[in-house]
Amino acid sequence: MTHYMNLASEPFEQIKSGAKTIELRLYDEKRQAVSAGDTIIFTNLADNQQVSAKVLKLQYI
Repeated sequence: MTHYMNLASEPFEQIKSGAKTIELRLYDEKRQAVSAGDTIIFTNLADNQQVSAKVLKLQYI
């Protein structure tokens, strides 16, 4: 399944470069639909660039 999420420029660029490999999100109704193996398309809020990332695992805190 593919999910779409927005990011500010700095974390977007970090994910794009591979420097950031973990994204923390509130475990709300939208995020409860995300599973390991899914793809997330992140959109940079500043310029609408997109990058895709595969969900390797989920951790609940």
